[in-house]
Amino acid sequence: MLTAIHIENFKGFGPKSQRIQLAPITLLFGANSAGKTSFFHALFYLREIFETSRALPSQMSFFSDTIELGGFGNVVHNHDISKLLRFRLDFSVDKIDSDSGISITPRFSDRRRAESKGNFYFGVSEISIELTIAYHDSHRAFVKTFAVYFEDKRIVELDASLNNVKGYWDIEVKFDFDNIADTHVAPPDDQHSPWTTMYRFPGAIPRPQDPILSSCSYRGDRRVSDDEGEIEFARDIDELLIASVELACKCLNDLLYIGPVRSIPSSEFSAQLRPARSRWSSGLAGWDSLHFVSSRELQLVNEWLGPGRLDTGFAIDQQQPIPLSSISSIIPSSITPRLRLRPIVGNSEEYSPACLRVQDVGFGISQVVPVIAALLVAEQNCVVIEQPEIHLHPRLQTVLGDLLIFSCVGEEKKRTIIETHSEHLILRILRRIRESTEGELPPGIDIVHPYDIAVNYFDQIHGSTKVSELRINDEGEFVDTWPKGFFDERIGELYG
Repeated sequence: MLTAIHIENFKGFGPKSQRIQLAPITLLFGANSAGKTSFFHALFYLREIFETSRALPSQMSFFSDTIELGGFGNVVHNHDISKLLRFRLDFSVDKIDSDSGISITPRFSDRRRAESKGNFYFGVSEISIELTIAYHDSHRAFVKTFAVYFEDKRIVELDASLNNVKGYWDIEVKFDFDNIADTHVAPPDDQHSPWTTMYRFPGAIPRPQDPILSSCSYRGDRRVSDDEGEIEFARDIDELLIASVELACKCLNDLLYIGPVRSIPSSEFSAQLRPARSRWSSGLAGWDSLHFVSSRELQLVNEWLGPGRLDTGFAIDQQQPIPLSSISSIIPSSITPRLRLRPIVGNSEEYSPACLRVQDVGFGISQVVPVIAALLVAEQNCVVIEQPEIHLHPRLQTVLGDLLIFSCVGEEKKRTIIETHSEHLILRILRRIRESTEGELPPGIDIVHPYDIAVNYFDQIHGSTKVSELRINDEGEFVDTWPKGFFDERIGELYG
């Protein structure tokens, strides 16, 4: 899993690298325009880089139709195109066991695939990938360097430069053989001659179907293919590089993003059985999904909407269901399974016979239902949400804290990254940590520990984003002091 991201020279992030700690529940706090949304954009940009091997920061249409980064000059800090963007992703992986292998598909590994069923095992618990993005005179951005670290020790680094004469990319390869000796990769006898290679694709990021080292590498004027030990080492390193890319793709492709304002389905809304990931950004995919969930999943959603939880006063009713096997991806509105909201009678579990459209009830429920759907029934395992508390009563904001614990804490649960301004949400989570420690949790509430939560505070200092991790102890109290001016307003208004 992805445990931390380091960002340098991207948008508001300046030349001093900032580390954002991640956990099952990651909370981002801070003033407006402090860099929280820029962090989301960095996530989306990294997904495009790893998935497509292209570094041009442009339309992020995979996650949202409305996010357009505007090119390298628009995202580099202070619009200085001479600077390098720098990112580092830290991962935690299990040591060799039946579930920790990363599936790889390089064309040269048929023998290894037969032995390992197509999986690559890192053999360590902590892996990091660091890459820099540079701007070239040909008006393109490219991955300048790509490095892999095992437990914070560099294993290999690729450094790319364009060969304008021959039209391909020269790659200088740097190895740390002392660190490699601690891995399952056997280093070559000659550990002194330089390694170089050429690559026909832009930059230094490895592509799964096009190995960088074993296809055409040189040590000085001699081709590596002339030495069987060196070519075997090159293949091992290629598999390591490709498995690292696949690990990043696996994590970043598992993201689902919900924007800060969710759309209300129109009266002519037609649900999509398999909506594009970008449809989640407006929240509409949440409504799509509820048309086709199982009765058990819909019951779970209604439990959180109902008394004792969010207490919205409504339950979702799935009407006119039709067999999923008989419908296409986009369904005509005349045969779409229809959702209606049924008012709940008092504090009971009985529904009123009235059936209301989403457009006929308060705005708050239209904002929270996509959040609930993403956390409880979406296929993706990492949910990124901006302001889930928007248009919710303070008491309901506290219940969101319980919903996050329910959906994200424990084995095989989701992970979430939340941008929020809600004091009530974090206070509920702190309370549940304290109750977990003291053994006083209410019935039905899962145990939560400080390590399940990561709180990152974003601030603007001298024109650059500064990120501070705020640690929590077992008593549900912050070890680190909140930066001045945040959550102080209540005290100021009460006693000022």
